[in-house]
Amino acid sequence: MNTDSKRNAVTWEDIKIKASDFFTYFFSKKYFEITFIILLTSILLNLLLITIEVLIYGHPNFFRNWDHKKYIAMTQNPFSITEAPFCRRILVPLIVYILPFEFEVGFFLVAHLSLIGSAVLVYLTLKEMKFSLSLCFAGWMLFLSMSWITGFLLFDFWLIDCLAFFFIVLIFYYNYTKINYMFSKLKMRLEKKSIAEKEMYDNNNEIE
Repeated sequence: MNTDSKRNAVTWEDIKIKASDFFTYFFSKKYFEITFIILLTSILLNLLLITIEVLIYGHPNFFRNWDHKKYIAMTQNPFSITEAPFCRRILVPLIVYILPFEFEVGFFLVAHLSLIGSAVLVYLTLKEMKFSLSLCFAGWMLFLSMSWITGFLLFDFWLIDCLAFFFIVLIFYYNYTKINYMFSKLKMRLEKKSIAEKEMYDNNNEIE
């Protein structure tokens, strides 16, 4: 009886192997992988948001003459501000102006979605660089743990920096995938050329 129970008992090693097999299968499906990363990023950012006293109406610093005052004014007319550098930062206020929400909700949505997108792109860029799954997660967590990116920009979500970070990481991801694509095409051409040369050499030998 004791021998059977020992045989049927699940060890810690069995659990680790099964968990490893599950995550290997799960992350082999790119659609599920990206969905999982998006959901996990959103959950972590929302948990972080609970710990932050966000800069909204009623906050002691809301009425200070900080940059958010300019961006709020630009939601009424994105092209109304002629003062540099705000006159060159019209994209986020323009998006908020177009969105069918109150300006506060619009700014928060743009900031929140931009941070989620940035974190996901960091993870995907590391995957394109052929890092291991654990290192991809480490890089993703490192990005989210940078308080001057996530913490500060959730506090002052009126700023255009969230969308700027998204575009910066997107450029890195695009450039790296493009480089990989170019190298893969070059490799295919070299392989085809090598095969053609080998076939030509074999044919010449047969003729001789």
